[in-house]
Amino acid sequence: MKQQNQTQIANVGLSLEQIDGFESLKCGCGVEEFVEVIKIKKLPAILSPTGQPGIVQMRSLRCVKCGAEMNPVTGISKEKDGGKEPEQKEG
Repeated sequence: MKQQNQTQIANVGLSLEQIDGFESLKCGCGVEEFVEVIKIKKLPAILSPTGQPGIVQMRSLRCVKCGAEMNPVTGISKEKDGGKEPEQKEG
Protein backbone atom coordinates (compact mmCIF):
# COMPACT_ATOMS: atom_id res chain seq x y z
CA MET A 1 0.00 0.00 0.00
CA LYS A 2 2.86 2.36 0.79
CA GLN A 3 4.24 1.91 -2.74
CA GLN A 4 0.88 2.87 -4.24
CA ASN A 5 0.63 5.98 -2.02
CA GLN A 6 4.12 7.09 -3.04
CA THR A 7 3.24 6.60 -6.72
CA GLN A 8 0.10 8.68 -6.38
CA ILE A 9 2.02 11.43 -4.59
CA ALA A 10 4.69 11.42 -7.30
CA ASN A 11 2.02 11.78 -9.98
CA VAL A 12 0.82 15.10 -8.56
CA GLY A 13 4.34 16.37 -7.84
CA LEU A 14 3.86 16.87 -4.09
CA SER A 15 5.90 15.54 -1.22
CA LEU A 16 4.43 13.55 1.65
CA GLU A 17 5.30 16.43 3.99
CA GLN A 18 3.24 18.85 1.85
CA ILE A 19 0.25 16.51 1.74
CA ASP A 20 0.38 15.91 5.52
CA GLY A 21 -0.35 19.63 5.95
CA PHE A 22 -3.59 19.48 3.93
CA GLU A 23 -6.97 19.46 5.67
CA SER A 24 -8.28 15.91 6.21
CA LEU A 25 -11.85 15.01 5.40
CA LYS A 26 -13.73 13.45 8.30
CA CYS A 27 -16.79 11.31 8.55
CA GLY A 28 -19.72 12.54 10.62
CA CYS A 29 -18.51 10.21 13.39
CA GLY A 30 -15.16 12.06 13.46
CA VAL A 31 -12.96 9.38 11.85
CA GLU A 32 -10.52 10.31 9.06
CA GLU A 33 -9.94 6.78 7.69
CA PHE A 34 -11.92 5.30 4.80
CA VAL A 35 -11.74 2.13 2.75
CA GLU A 36 -12.49 1.84 -0.93
CA VAL A 37 -15.32 -0.50 -1.84
CA ILE A 38 -16.72 -1.48 -5.21
CA LYS A 39 -20.43 -1.81 -5.86
CA ILE A 40 -21.40 -4.00 -8.79
CA LYS A 41 -24.54 -3.13 -10.76
CA LYS A 42 -26.24 -5.06 -13.54
CA LEU A 43 -26.19 -3.28 -16.90
CA PRO A 44 -29.34 -3.99 -18.92
CA ALA A 45 -28.74 -5.11 -22.51
CA ILE A 46 -30.76 -2.16 -23.83
CA LEU A 47 -28.28 0.30 -22.29
CA SER A 48 -25.16 -1.70 -23.12
CA PRO A 49 -23.00 -0.57 -26.07
CA THR A 50 -22.67 -4.23 -27.13
CA GLY A 51 -26.36 -5.01 -26.81
CA GLN A 52 -25.50 -7.68 -24.23
CA PRO A 53 -26.16 -7.49 -20.48
CA GLY A 54 -23.12 -6.64 -18.42
CA ILE A 55 -21.89 -5.23 -15.14
CA VAL A 56 -20.78 -1.79 -14.03
CA GLN A 57 -18.31 -1.24 -11.19
CA MET A 58 -18.93 1.80 -9.00
CA ARG A 59 -16.19 2.83 -6.57
CA SER A 60 -17.13 4.24 -3.22
CA LEU A 61 -15.44 5.22 0.05
CA ARG A 62 -16.76 3.92 3.39
CA CYS A 63 -15.84 5.00 6.90
CA VAL A 64 -13.84 2.32 8.72
CA LYS A 65 -15.76 2.96 11.97
CA CYS A 66 -19.42 3.46 11.10
CA GLY A 67 -19.61 2.39 7.44
CA ALA A 68 -21.04 5.70 6.20
CA GLU A 69 -20.44 6.38 2.51
CA MET A 70 -18.21 9.38 1.75
CA ASN A 71 -18.50 11.55 -1.34
CA PRO A 72 -14.85 12.49 -2.00
CA VAL A 73 -15.84 15.53 -4.07
CA THR A 74 -18.10 17.21 -1.53
CA GLY A 75 -16.61 15.66 1.62
CA ILE A 76 -20.11 14.82 2.83
CA SER A 77 -20.82 11.41 4.29
CA LYS A 78 -24.22 9.78 4.36
CA GLU A 79 -25.22 7.19 6.91
CA LYS A 80 -24.98 3.57 5.93
CA ASP A 81 -28.48 2.45 4.88
CA GLY A 82 -29.99 5.42 6.71
CA GLY A 83 -28.51 4.11 9.94
CA LYS A 84 -30.66 0.98 9.83
CA GLU A 85 -30.03 -2.59 8.81
CA PRO A 86 -31.59 -3.43 5.42
CA GLU A 87 -35.01 -5.02 5.65
CA GLN A 88 -35.35 -8.62 4.50
CA LYS A 89 -37.82 -9.13 1.65
CA GLU A 90 -40.37 -11.82 2.22
CA GLY A 91 -41.23 -14.33 -0.44
